[in-house]
Amino acid sequence: MNNADFEQYLNAYTGFIIYHAKLFGIYRLMERDDILQEGYLVLWEAFNSFNGSGSFSAFFHMKLRSRFITIWKNNNRKKHQGPKFISLDSKAWVDGNLTIYDIIQAPGSDFEEVYFNDFVERILKDGDFTQLEREVLTGIINQRTYGQYYRVYTKLEDALNIKHKTIDNALYRIRKKIKKHPSFSEIAT
Repeated sequence: MNNADFEQYLNAYTGFIIYHAKLFGIYRLMERDDILQEGYLVLWEAFNSFNGSGSFSAFFHMKLRSRFITIWKNNNRKKHQGPKFISLDSKAWVDGNLTIYDIIQAPGSDFEEVYFNDFVERILKDGDFTQLEREVLTGIINQRTYGQYYRVYTKLEDALNIKHKTIDNALYRIRKKIKKHPSFSEIAT
């Protein structure tokens, strides 16, 4: 067999390589060019080591399958995982000022409350809110009565002298701005 024969095999088996990469889920692990390169290397090995007995296609399939299984196993094995522990002196969250020890020692408060208050403080400090949005957000936070939004709306309408629809619009804009805030990504996961 010579190089011209190998080029025919390259053209003939490219689709075969891609099909088996999809079949084994290798597409999620590597880029297309890397998959093709691995497949072409296996094809070259099969081309050079094939002795003529049996089907080349079956021989290549066996070698390709073996290589893709090895790639998949190497990617999914768990290497060097030591014990998972968290220092009490570490930050409770990204860009936060409190450590985990501070939260544990906080009298009469639970983690969710401390985390929520710190998150709201960061959002209000860093967020690009209009005066109305800031007043609506602080009003909603200060009058948290879970499940009774109509009371909060009524109190805000009276306190700010605005309509229900204005509060809805402000909340819509607030939600969009909070989702774009960097602190939101740490609580969304």
